[in-house]
Amino acid sequence: MTAKTTNNRKTCNCRNKDLCSLDGKCLKNNVIYEATGTASGTTSNYIGMTENDFKTRFNNHKLSFRNRNHSHDTVLSKYIWELKDNDTTYDIEWLIIKRANTYKGKPSLCKF
Repeated sequence: MTAKTTNNRKTCNCRNKDLCSLDGKCLKNNVIYEATGTASGTTSNYIGMTENDFKTRFNNHKLSFRNRNHSHDTVLSKYIWELKDNDTTYDIEWLIIKRANTYKGKPSLCKF
């Protein structure tokens, strides 16, 4: 697999393109992504968004999976550490759902 370009911009800079977390699209930015975790026959989904390139966000997720000091950084990292604490093996697949501009409004206006 070769790194594709969009508007003269690389879409992947992985050393081993066959191991790219997003099949050669890891440098896309402003994306909404999904992580699908499978453990013990159960599937769980996590939806995230990043303004940076996905590879940077992915590396931060990996840090939170390896370093217990970051185990509460995201809901996904909490889930992974729960699996690790129970000696449960897991697999995660990553997918870009769509590209989207980041939210530029006032955070205090967000209602849950």
